Amino acid sequence: MKIVGIDLAGSIQRETGWVLIEDTHVLMKVVYKNSSIVREVLKANPFIVTIDAPLSMPKEGHIRSIEKKLLELGISSLPPLFSGMRKLTERGILVKYLLSSMGFDVFEVYPYSLVKILGVSDRSIFLLEARRRGYQVEGDINRHTIDAFIAAIIGKLYLENKAYLFKSYDGAIILPKENLNMEDIF
Repeated sequence: MKIVGIDLAGSIQRETGWVLIEDTHVLMKVVYKNSSIVREVLKANPFIVTIDAPLSMPKEGHIRSIEKKLLELGISSLPPLFSGMRKLTERGILVKYLLSSMGFDVFEVYPYSLVKILGVSDRSIFLLEARRRGYQVEGDINRHTIDAFIAAIIGKLYLENKAYLFKSYDGAIILPKENLNMEDIF
């Protein structure tokens, strides 16, 4: 099954991490423009797309119920209207719209939620574990593609019923279940 993870940048001038997981093959790329993101997703034709960016605005106030839920889990995040996050949120909403209108299932994720649940201090450990367990990783490896890889892993966990979709009146986010360990992931 194909899963795409995206670590979306707030600007097309900055690197966006893009990852495709297909079985045990991982392809990592850096893209910039929305059209490049759409083109790569169309080429990959994944079952789901997960995006590390807010994909909705708060209906009231400055914080969504998603951020409140994350805080309940002991996970801090920046709200969509926080300085510097507004452009990212607006871009996330646009990219979700573009991909959804083409028939793709697009979900918001927060890679740090999985990092926090597992108690991992260095995100590159996910890549090392994947390789150790037989995954073939190729392409551009940097902090953005590693976050995109973790975003795709959260999508994989969701499809395996090891993560759940938290829905509320102002958005939805896939969150990993709290009792996970590395063996559950790979």
